[in-house]
Amino acid sequence: MIETQKTEESAVTFYKLFWTFFLVSIFGYVFEVIVHFLRSGGFENHQGLIYGPFSQVYGVGAGILVLIYPKLYNKKNSFVYVVCVLGGGIFEYICSLIQETFFGGTSWDYSHMKFNFQGRTNLTYAFIWGVFGILIIKFIYPKLSGLLDRVPTKKLLFITCIVFILMTANALLTSIAVRRQYERHNKIPATNKLQIFLDKKYPDSYLKKLSPEPNFK
Repeated sequence: MIETQKTEESAVTFYKLFWTFFLVSIFGYVFEVIVHFLRSGGFENHQGLIYGPFSQVYGVGAGILVLIYPKLYNKKNSFVYVVCVLGGGIFEYICSLIQETFFGGTSWDYSHMKFNFQGRTNLTYAFIWGVFGILIIKFIYPKLSGLLDRVPTKKLLFITCIVFILMTANALLTSIAVRRQYERHNKIPATNKLQIFLDKKYPDSYLKKLSPEPNFK
């Protein structure tokens, strides 16, 4: 049985929440690339943000797990797994719905797979979220928490603020670029300087190199 971490070592802070999001977003990107390679034998980029190897859906999911970590860290693995299977399936469905609502399309479609629900989530990936949850709750977060507790507060604050600002800018830029991609898909012409800039700097040909084209509705 895995030894329960001390509460003071595992207290949730903004620093720990952010760095869990950051590192697991990278892990999510690597995981997606590996899965595609195993399926097709070739490389396909799966960046969720314009700059950097990030798949932020995994990072956000990990962040949610960190927030509920105090309620789960001393529970049995079987209980954590079931919670993460159910929660992961619901989370993936909500993410798909939000992406379609605000950006006109989704980055995944499970309609071709068995046991899917409206193509937004399916049982196979829910099981994967269960394993993912076990890794976060029982291994990754406790270790990361302990490491961050050893970093001097001022140094941690400075580095976190810089990376947080860069990641926020990256996420905002990605959001408006993908929204403009949806507008181009629907033959909406550029009418202002921002749209013209996005069409020139981040055209469809550029965005397709980062990730498969969204399933626009």
